[in-house]
Amino acid sequence: MPMNKFNFTLPAAGKWLALLSCSMLFACSTAPTSTPASSPSNTITLSGNASYLQRIAMPPEAVLTVQVEDVSRADAPAIVLAKQQIPFNARQVPLAYSINIDSALVDPKHSYTIRATISVADKLRFTTTQHYPVLTPGASNQVDLLLQMVAAAPDSAEKPPSTLTNTRWKLTELNGKPVSMAPNQREEIHITLASDKPSVSGFSGCNRMIGGYELDGDHLKFSQLAGTMMACVSPMMENESEFVKTLAHTTSYRISGEQLTLFSNQTVIARFSALYLK
Repeated sequence: MPMNKFNFTLPAAGKWLALLSCSMLFACSTAPTSTPASSPSNTITLSGNASYLQRIAMPPEAVLTVQVEDVSRADAPAIVLAKQQIPFNARQVPLAYSINIDSALVDPKHSYTIRATISVADKLRFTTTQHYPVLTPGASNQVDLLLQMVAAAPDSAEKPPSTLTNTRWKLTELNGKPVSMAPNQREEIHITLASDKPSVSGFSGCNRMIGGYELDGDHLKFSQLAGTMMACVSPMMENESEFVKTLAHTTSYRISGEQLTLFSNQTVIARFSALYLK
């Protein structure tokens, strides 16, 4: 059998191999490539319930506002990292909240708190007075918030006497000297005495403060006063120290209308006025 029956020329074979190589190269070059999906940013979730102890029903238009604040700088207003507003509608307390915070916004060297308010038609009805630290080592991401009632301004010109407990008392005079806010102070010095338990809380000029109290008639004594450890610029630090020391010397009190006076024996050591927030 002649060998040229199955013979093919080298040029034809070269063309076939070149075509095959080109086809394979084209297939490789046009194959779709997959791009890894970007991972979502890490978030920190703070959640819990907000409530108050008074047996008062809120109207449907009431709104619970929960916000997380950076309170690291005493000489500047708090920075709001996140805020959630929850309408009451047909619900009552406790109301659940859940706030997501981008972890990239959290500085481990800073101090953060979570606070809440309840408003009706833009009028403040309840607010947290206790310091609730979050986003710091040892702080829980599950925080239940207890709100205190804010004294409401009466509509009539005749205002009934304020009560010692459940009233936010703003400091107006300390050891015979009038008190005003320092230029960089973020809020007024104030205290609130809870009625359901013998505890006092408030703001002492630089830090949040808590403590206990003993009440017997018009005899009043504060005890175990403590606060956060934030450093402040002068004169806020000095004013805070004097205020806390003065509270510790209280022996009695007197209320006249909207004015609260504290005594050490027979000496007036501090005066307050009922703080109405609208």
